[in-house]
Amino acid sequence: MSLINEQGQQAAVLFSQTQESGFHEFVWDGTDQGKALPSGSYDLELRQGDNAIRLKLMLSSSDQEQSEIPVIDNTP
Repeated sequence: MSLINEQGQQAAVLFSQTQESGFHEFVWDGTDQGKALPSGSYDLELRQGDNAIRLKLMLSSSDQEQSEIPVIDNTP
């Protein structure tokens, strides 16, 4: 699971381990390796093998204490 910035670059890797199928919950603190990401629009990319889905999200500086990643649009 990674974040892609508005320029199409990978901004952060949030999770890279393989997961069993089923329900999973992920809480993110708005940082990449301890460094706060700037406010803005990001795509949350979930990947399984050659398949991927992207969800749009907005990050604001007030979200960066702990965020459950609010999804605002799920169109690829």
